[in-house]
Amino acid sequence: MLGRHLVAVALVCATSFVGAAHSAAPEGGATAAPPTPAAAPEAPGARRDAPAGFGDAVSAKVDELAEKIAAVELRSASSDAVFGLLGASFGALVGAGISLLVLWRTNRFARLRDEQAEQLRQQAVRTLVKAEIDLNLQMLRDEAALIDLDNRPDDMSGIEWVASQPCPEWSTVAFMQTVGQFHAALTDAQIRSVQAFYGSLRSYSTARANLSAVFARPQSYKYVSVPYDKADAMLAELLRTRNPLA
Repeated sequence: MLGRHLVAVALVCATSFVGAAHSAAPEGGATAAPPTPAAAPEAPGARRDAPAGFGDAVSAKVDELAEKIAAVELRSASSDAVFGLLGASFGALVGAGISLLVLWRTNRFARLRDEQAEQLRQQAVRTLVKAEIDLNLQMLRDEAALIDLDNRPDDMSGIEWVASQPCPEWSTVAFMQTVGQFHAALTDAQIRSVQAFYGSLRSYSTARANLSAVFARPQSYKYVSVPYDKADAMLAELLRTRNPLA
């Protein structure tokens, strides 16, 4: 930009020098040629205006050139502003892209962490319920061995022997605490099997309680075979059950 101003100043100086030289040329020529006595008087403004017209033309060209230089400078300044704006916009876009990438990676890691935690919870539900079912199945086998009629005392009938034994206290803690998570941890078939198993345990306990209640009333002794047969059939069915989560 400074170079352009220097060029304009140099052009103005050159124009002034050329105008001065052109104005002094007639005076130098007068000493070389002898004067002409009969020369006619010059018309006013005929030759003396020529140098002035030449200087004006050069000045006009210089002004035109200066305007062009100013226009170029303006376009250059505008270009610099545009490039600056584009650079700032590009930087903003790059920054936004980096921020979005960091946010996406953070969300992705959070999702992976949540998925892993959910998988661990589901595995814990399956493990707890499976272990509890195994425990209840072992208690059923112990129950069957306890009320085996071949091992009853000689002074007690089979019904009396069974009715006198307490029904086991089944373990249902894991089932009750995790039943709300079965939909994510178990398949539909497993859910039906697990619920049926615990339902059968409750039904057997009810049948055993009814047997003891009926046997305790001598006037109802003739009906004692009904709860006894039901409890015996339910125990046999439960002993054939396998752990649905095994």
